[in-house]
Amino acid sequence: MLPFYLLEILVGLVQALVFALLTSVFTALMCEQHDDDHSEEHAH
Repeated sequence: MLPFYLLEILVGLVQALVFALLTSVFTALMCEQHDDDHSEEHAH
């Protein structure tokens, strides 16, 4: 039973890591997009 609990914890940690990575990438892309739009408005 113990190996299955350890495997469950490992899977949960991997899922949390992937979710945090995707969230940070998505947030970075949103900020980059916003900065581009903002600087484009000042250019006109």
